[in-house]
Amino acid sequence: MRRGRHLKLQELIPFVLIGVALIAFSGALVGVYLVIVKTKREKLWQERYETLKSIVSSSHAIVTSFTAFHMEEMGVPVIRGSEQEQLSKELSEAKSLLRKNISILQLLFKRKHIEKVLQAYVNVNSSLQDLLNIGPEDYAADYMKSVSDEAELLSREAVELAQKKCL
Repeated sequence: MRRGRHLKLQELIPFVLIGVALIAFSGALVGVYLVIVKTKREKLWQERYETLKSIVSSSHAIVTSFTAFHMEEMGVPVIRGSEQEQLSKELSEAKSLLRKNISILQLLFKRKHIEKVLQAYVNVNSSLQDLLNIGPEDYAADYMKSVSDEAELLSREAVELAQKKCL
């Protein structure tokens, strides 16, 4: 004689359905979790990219302005009066936007990844301060060239960071 009772197929159906439902529910939860994680990563990537793009754009505006100012100081006319006003306005906006985006950059990256960009930004500011504090005997064109060169370096560092962390 056999001991115990064997379950009939009709008695197994509720257990099979419950098992299938649990597997489907678990799969749906995993899917939702993966979508949330992917969305967060994509948003972080986009913020990083947009911030670095803005830093590059602002740096180029500084380079353009100070290269033009440098040429004018050297006696080579490259801009007219209205263009000079426009460059001065763009320069003011670029410096403000650059300051803002450097602050944001520190929220988006680990410090060790952005050290070169931060140092390049410090160098740009130092060059700007040097230009503001020149004496009457100093040659302003050299200081303007220095600002342009430092802003160009900042742009290159931001591009390099974007290529490493955003591509």
